[in-house]
Order: sequence, then C-alpha cells, then structure tokens
Amino acid sequence: DNHISLAGKYITEALRINPNSFETIISQAFFNTLQSYYNNNDYSYANVLFEQAIALNPQNPFSYQAWAKSLIIQAQNNQTTEQKQAAIMLAHEKNAQALAVDANHPSFRNTQKELMAIADSLGVEVNPYNE
Repeated sequence: DNHISLAGKYITEALRINPNSFETIISQAFFNTLQSYYNNNDYSYANVLFEQAIALNPQNPFSYQAWAKSLIIQAQNNQTTEQKQAAIMLAHEKNAQALAVDANHPSFRNTQKELMAIADSLGVEVNPYNE
C-alpha cells in the first residue's frame, strides 16, 4: 500500500514539473487503471488520460500498446459482457496502431497474442492480422 501511495506522489510531482509530458501522462493513466482495478472498476478517467497522452505524441507506438494493455485489464475486470467486448475491441484497435508502426516488434506481437487469447475466451471475434 505504501508503494502505491509513493508511486502516486511521484507521478503527481512529475506532472507538476512537466504537465505536457506524454510519458508521465501514460504513467498516470496506467496507475489510474490499477487504482480502478483495486477500487471501483471505473476506468473512464484512465482512458481519457491515454487519449490525452496519445494526442501529445501520436507517433509513439508504445503509447498505443500501453493503452491496449490497460484495456486488457479492463476487459478482464469489467462487469458486463458488453463492457468486456468493448474493451477488447478497443484494445485490439490500439495494439493494431502500434503494429502499424512496427509489425515485427516482439512486444507488440506478444500483446496481440494475449489479446487474441482473451478475445477467444470472451467469444469476441477480432482479425489477428489487423486487416
């Protein structure tokens, strides 16, 4: 618990120093994802933060992958089937954007494999080749 609180303080301090750092906003977004997982399953603010970070640097594929990873957590923990499906579809879209920059990046490919497995377990059809 102390480590989580300390991480939150460091992110807040980094944002105070540079509120337009897309890297720090990505960190805040993922931190918010984890807080939502443990507290209330309301991931809407995390998703807004990912949108803000990507708007600051839309060419960075790792931002899209980070959002996809957050959406995997959301899909696994949302309450309704519709929420789970929507999260996995958006995750697939975001990771496809990362793959569009570097189709052979091992981390992006691993995220895709993870997404395909989760989509299959939820009965959600996604195109594995992002076509």
